[in-house]
Amino acid sequence: CPPTMLLVRLPMLVASNGRRPDMKLKSSDYHLFLSHVWSTGQDACATIKTQLQLLLPNVKIFLDVDDLKEIGMLEEYIEES
Repeated sequence: CPPTMLLVRLPMLVASNGRRPDMKLKSSDYHLFLSHVWSTGQDACATIKTQLQLLLPNVKIFLDVDDLKEIGMLEEYIEES
Protein backbone atom coordinates (compact mmCIF):
# COMPACT_ATOMS: atom_id res chain seq x y z
CA CYS A 1 0.00 0.00 0.00
CA PRO A 2 1.71 3.29 -1.06
CA PRO A 3 1.96 6.07 1.54
CA THR A 4 -0.69 8.75 1.40
CA MET A 5 0.46 12.32 1.01
CA LEU A 6 -1.47 15.07 2.76
CA LEU A 7 -0.94 18.65 1.67
CA VAL A 8 -1.81 21.30 4.21
CA ARG A 9 -2.08 24.99 3.47
CA LEU A 10 -0.79 26.89 6.48
CA PRO A 11 -2.25 30.29 7.37
CA MET A 12 0.05 33.24 6.92
CA LEU A 13 -0.18 36.67 8.48
CA VAL A 14 -0.90 39.50 6.08
CA ALA A 15 -0.98 43.25 6.57
CA SER A 16 -4.21 45.27 6.32
CA ASN A 17 -3.42 45.93 2.64
CA GLY A 18 -3.48 42.18 1.96
CA ARG A 19 0.28 41.89 1.50
CA ARG A 20 2.71 39.89 3.53
CA PRO A 21 4.63 41.91 6.13
CA ASP A 22 8.02 43.29 5.15
CA MET A 23 10.40 41.11 7.16
CA LYS A 24 13.65 42.81 6.16
CA LEU A 25 15.96 43.44 9.10
CA LYS A 26 17.52 46.87 9.12
CA SER A 27 19.87 47.01 12.09
CA SER A 28 19.62 43.74 13.99
CA ASP A 29 19.89 40.01 13.49
CA TYR A 30 16.51 39.15 15.02
CA HIS A 31 12.96 40.45 14.88
CA LEU A 32 12.15 39.09 18.31
CA PHE A 33 13.96 37.98 21.46
CA LEU A 34 12.02 35.38 23.47
CA SER A 35 12.76 35.45 27.18
CA HIS A 36 11.67 32.84 29.70
CA VAL A 37 12.25 31.47 33.16
CA TRP A 38 14.87 28.76 32.74
CA SER A 39 13.15 26.23 34.96
CA THR A 40 9.67 26.42 33.47
CA GLY A 41 9.38 28.46 30.27
CA GLN A 42 11.66 26.78 27.76
CA ASP A 43 9.05 24.48 26.18
CA ALA A 44 6.42 27.21 25.94
CA CYS A 45 8.85 29.60 24.23
CA ALA A 46 9.92 26.89 21.78
CA THR A 47 6.26 26.40 20.86
CA ILE A 48 5.74 30.16 20.47
CA LYS A 49 8.78 30.37 18.20
CA THR A 50 7.60 27.47 16.05
CA GLN A 51 4.07 28.86 15.70
CA LEU A 52 5.34 32.35 14.76
CA GLN A 53 7.66 30.85 12.16
CA LEU A 54 4.69 29.05 10.60
CA LEU A 55 2.74 32.32 10.38
CA LEU A 56 5.74 34.42 9.32
CA PRO A 57 8.19 32.13 7.49
CA ASN A 58 10.97 34.73 7.27
CA VAL A 59 10.85 35.87 10.89
CA LYS A 60 14.13 35.65 12.83
CA ILE A 61 13.50 34.84 16.49
CA PHE A 62 16.18 34.48 19.14
CA LEU A 63 15.63 31.67 21.62
CA ASP A 64 18.55 30.81 23.86
CA VAL A 65 18.37 27.03 23.43
CA ASP A 66 18.61 27.49 19.65
CA ASP A 67 20.80 30.56 19.27
CA LEU A 68 22.86 31.31 22.39
CA LYS A 69 26.47 30.37 21.75
CA GLU A 70 27.96 31.82 24.93
CA ILE A 71 26.14 32.98 28.08
CA GLY A 72 28.45 36.01 28.33
CA MET A 73 27.00 37.31 25.04
CA LEU A 74 23.38 37.32 26.25
CA GLU A 75 23.17 41.10 26.69
CA GLU A 76 24.59 41.60 23.21
CA TYR A 77 21.88 39.37 21.74
CA ILE A 78 19.22 41.32 23.62
CA GLU A 79 20.51 44.62 22.22
CA GLU A 80 20.54 43.19 18.69
CA SER A 81 16.90 42.12 18.85
